[in-house]
Amino acid sequence: MSAHDSLTLTPAAAAIEAAALFAFGPFQLHTEPLRLCRQEEEVRLGGRALDLLMALVARPGEILSRSELEAQVWPYSVVEDSSLRVHVAALRRALGDGVDGARYIANVPGRGYSFVAPVSRARAGPTAARAPALAAAPARDLVNNLPTSLTRLIGRDAIIATLAAELAQRRLVSIVGHGGIGKTSLALVVAAQVRQHFPDGVCLVDLAPLTAPNHVIETVASALGLPMTSDSHVSELEKWLRPRRVLLVMDNCEHLLDPVAALVERMLRSAAGLVVLATSREPLDAEGEWVHRLRPLEAPPDGPPIDTAGALGFSAVALLAERAAASLDSFSIDAGNVHLAAALCRRLDGVPLAIEFAASRIGLLGLQGVCIQLDDRLRLLGSGRRTALPRHRTLRALLDWSYHLLSPTQQEVLRRCGAFKAGFSLEAANAVIADDILPAVVVRDCLLDLVAKSLVRVELAHTPPSYSLLEITRAYALEQLGGDPQRQEVFRRHAQFMVVVVKRGASEWSESMPQQWFLSYASHLGNFRAALDWCFGPDGDPAIGIALLAIDFHPMTLFLGESEYLMRARQALDAIEAGVPASPIHEMRIFGVFRYLSSPDAAEPAPRRLIAAAAQEDDPHQQLEALYQLHAHHFGGGDYHLCERASRRSVEVAQRCGPAEMLHARRLRALATHYNGEHILAAQYASSLLYHDEEQVPLRLGGWLSRRLSMQILMARVFWIQGQGARAMALSGECVRNAQEARFPAALSQAICLGALPIALWQGDDVQAAALLQQLDAHLVRNPQLYWTLWLQRLRQVLALRAGPASPLAHLPGSPDAKLLDHLVTFGAWGCHAPALARWEAGKVGWNGPELLRIKGELLRRGGGVDAAREAQAAFVQALALADKEQAHGWALRAANSLASLYLAQGEPARARALLEPYLERLGAAGGGADAAHTLSLLDRAA
Repeated sequence: MSAHDSLTLTPAAAAIEAAALFAFGPFQLHTEPLRLCRQEEEVRLGGRALDLLMALVARPGEILSRSELEAQVWPYSVVEDSSLRVHVAALRRALGDGVDGARYIANVPGRGYSFVAPVSRARAGPTAARAPALAAAPARDLVNNLPTSLTRLIGRDAIIATLAAELAQRRLVSIVGHGGIGKTSLALVVAAQVRQHFPDGVCLVDLAPLTAPNHVIETVASALGLPMTSDSHVSELEKWLRPRRVLLVMDNCEHLLDPVAALVERMLRSAAGLVVLATSREPLDAEGEWVHRLRPLEAPPDGPPIDTAGALGFSAVALLAERAAASLDSFSIDAGNVHLAAALCRRLDGVPLAIEFAASRIGLLGLQGVCIQLDDRLRLLGSGRRTALPRHRTLRALLDWSYHLLSPTQQEVLRRCGAFKAGFSLEAANAVIADDILPAVVVRDCLLDLVAKSLVRVELAHTPPSYSLLEITRAYALEQLGGDPQRQEVFRRHAQFMVVVVKRGASEWSESMPQQWFLSYASHLGNFRAALDWCFGPDGDPAIGIALLAIDFHPMTLFLGESEYLMRARQALDAIEAGVPASPIHEMRIFGVFRYLSSPDAAEPAPRRLIAAAAQEDDPHQQLEALYQLHAHHFGGGDYHLCERASRRSVEVAQRCGPAEMLHARRLRALATHYNGEHILAAQYASSLLYHDEEQVPLRLGGWLSRRLSMQILMARVFWIQGQGARAMALSGECVRNAQEARFPAALSQAICLGALPIALWQGDDVQAAALLQQLDAHLVRNPQLYWTLWLQRLRQVLALRAGPASPLAHLPGSPDAKLLDHLVTFGAWGCHAPALARWEAGKVGWNGPELLRIKGELLRRGGGVDAAREAQAAFVQALALADKEQAHGWALRAANSLASLYLAQGEPARARALLEPYLERLGAAGGGADAAHTLSLLDRAA
């Protein structure tokens, strides 16, 4: 009798001795052997789950404490906190607890668990009587040492089916992958599933504890239960295997590849019924090996928000939810935390072991706390199950295991790979990792070795192939790189290589389709950010960072997003201010984009170095770019008179450059003349550009809008100002549609804010304006843009002002910039009139002059007084004269309506009718807008 047999029987054990079968509901729990049946069909349960069920059923109605249950189910073991909850949950699922009102296991908070269903006891029946025959059936020794899984495998169903099918056709299958990816768990589940096809058993051989290659044979023999007493171990092993159909699961082979491969090949040759399923971080490279590279679990991509159901459809999130609930039974993923769960799984690259470590910390830190502390992955995810292998108890231990299996050269290459925050090509690896001591050919060979060892991933579908590290591996590599004397030089080479990449992207921009270009260069974003982090960090080189931001490369602002680019640009400008050397052209590029993306200040003067660059004559191309930046500076500040001067000079300089540069200069002229009120000249420039054969402009001169879209927006505005409202509405709608397909999000913002929405408001179509505002709002949610968000806020206030009882004189909160101010007053926000009129009188703006004079007259009328009518009439007449001079028939119709209304108020209907009748023939072109309707109403009153 064993020591265990000699122990005093517990109450549960005594109950089991007295009965061979327990019956409850449709279930029968047999004790010899222990198994659960439902109406004579066996229910599949793990050994621990059956032991737990036996402990509960043997004492129905009693409350069994956690410690009591753990002592019975896991005697002499240290048990993880969540194990009992996991097994209770598994039992409830198997029993259908809670389905159709059935109750079996109740949780008594603070006390334990109780089996609450009625239980009947009986001696062995017919089913139990068959057990001895089943036990005696095998004629040969049956090997089966697979451990019972305590948790279910998530997200691997398709892979399990694939591997099971391969094991039916192949004799050597290897599961290869990064540490912590779940190779062992997957192998055990697959082995359990195919166990019925191996009548002589399934045997797990764990090679992790081995340190010497000459112990591999003894370990295999020991796992099979074979006594090895002679020196002919392999021969005895072959002799035993030869007549048998056995599956060997060779687990953790990576540190003993050569002896394992040699032994596996020899056993497979001598034993036709043997099949081997191996797990390793790199292939065995044995004859006949079929390799399955195990990838991480799927995590939600970084993109639009995802709902709870959608997130749980990703296996990484499903694993996090189940393991976190086991650690903290009140935890669940819901609408309030689903974004955190998705981000956590994404940042952990879907690595199951890392996710399980993180889930175990949720009970202590909460989901948000785990996410906040995730930057230090190796420390945060530092403890796992007490029963796990030592190298699986922390991520650092897991990676230490892999790292120490590498040669010194491979270790150095892996350390330097940590400089890459995203995927990288072989060209990038040679540029950053290689040096005089570590030549490119060695880097290439080591990189391929690291791919084989699952420490580096490779995407062969990319052209060229792209290599990358999992985030936890990169964190480890950076930690190791911290003590490397070449650390700073590696990061410097990385930043310098990103300058090369960005220049290449700039040169390819005009020759590629937008979607193709973005797909090609979006993968560089992580490395672009990492380079900037180092450049502007405490040990970095800000001069390289300035060069990175200043390359004629507007697309990077799209990748970074406006808020991040503003932060980076501020870092660069601060560095220049602090004395870091930078060329004037680099400074003005960064300043230009910074000013465009932030809210322009009309009073802010242009930088002296920008003015100097625009005045120099040595390099016409740089001078033209400086003039473009100067024009953009004045345009952003709303000083269109200075824009006019810069655009004239641009035309002169462009003559020394080429046709593409001349097209660019004519575009600046079109914008300057329109906003200065020279609409006929602006239309001539714009028309020539719209219907000119498209010729690519250098990226540094391209701006945020294509030349065609920019001129379409301008022409739509000119159409309305010239009294062609219907044509303006149609073209502005086309602008919005075209802008939705543009390269930059700012294109749609401009098409709406400077084109379609002003025209809708001028036309009096507030319903269309509200729809456009809603479209702008949705667009800015997806693509945040600080400046256009200010427009969105003010335009909402304008629509509320137009729809409500408030006076048009009501002041809008906030302080709009000059360009927005010029527009708001024409939309009916007359509280902005005084500063807008002052700008026109100072000669800074001209496009809205007639309307500003008309509003001046309306305000004089409303003010009352002895001379109010006379002064108002003078303002209306002045507005009409200016509108006629500029051929601004849209403004002229408004001014005529205001003057006719004054005549009617003075009792002069004939004079009002004579004023308005000449405008009747223009009303058709006006497209039935609010001004045309007002004209007809006034004519009816004057009849």
